[in-house]
Amino acid sequence: MNLEKQNYSLKTAVIIMSILLIGSFVYIFRFADDTKTLVTTVKKVKTEKELVTEKLQKLKATYEEAISKKTAMSAQLIIERDKIDKLLTVLKSSNVDPKVFADIKAQSVSLESSTKELIAKNEEAFTAKSSPETIKIRIDSVVATKKEIIKSNKTLTNQFTELKKNVVLASKLSVVNLAVKSFKVRDSGKEVETEKASRTEELKITFTIPENILAKAEPKIYNIQVIDSKNNVLGEKKTETYGEKTLTYSFAKTIDYQNKTVDVLENFMVENLEEGDFLVNVFYQGELVSKTTITLK
Repeated sequence: MNLEKQNYSLKTAVIIMSILLIGSFVYIFRFADDTKTLVTTVKKVKTEKELVTEKLQKLKATYEEAISKKTAMSAQLIIERDKIDKLLTVLKSSNVDPKVFADIKAQSVSLESSTKELIAKNEEAFTAKSSPETIKIRIDSVVATKKEIIKSNKTLTNQFTELKKNVVLASKLSVVNLAVKSFKVRDSGKEVETEKASRTEELKITFTIPENILAKAEPKIYNIQVIDSKNNVLGEKKTETYGEKTLTYSFAKTIDYQNKTVDVLENFMVENLEEGDFLVNVFYQGELVSKTTITLK
């Protein structure tokens, strides 16, 4: 009877593990598809970026020429030109988030459609600007548009600040799949995985830095912190200061990041470990980006 119960429990466990495994595969495939779609979208944005930039530069040149005629429309034309300048400033950044770019593209279309009407009015004002009536209209227009300029500049400044924040957030790198395993190293150099603290001589720490074409391609320095069950930092115990915070870490790892996925492996040598939970933290520029634990008996 006990044997039947054991067999039934074993079958139930196998079924549950199979369901969980299938669910994991579905999640991984969906994550891969989402990542591929994001990369394709960003590449398309970079291709279209030059066309939008060229269009905005032509519009700016048109407004500059119209402004030089110094008509009653000049103040309003300056507002439109300044809008274009702010959009061009954002586009000069090498890292433009797809959502941000879509907003800029929509604004460029709107500006383009309103340009013809404004330029036509400016030509009429230029023709009649020497008349007394036109001079009075010009003065009234300057007073009214000055208030509009102040209001518009505040709005554009807020929008520009928000766009910059979005670009910075999108360009941040993440660390995924952080894992740690313990090994004993034999005289022959062969590594044998173990769960015993007294036998552990090496910790293999691995993690992945995913592809991010918005991030800056350059060497990245990660500080890895290994803490034992008594809250002691193992290894080199070096320190770095970030603002008002001081970080003590076990070792540093420099990664030559070139916008492609990077798998990182570090063999961290240890000795005389006592049983308990060991915490592994990964920091970038003083910010905790990933953590995991391992328990040794």
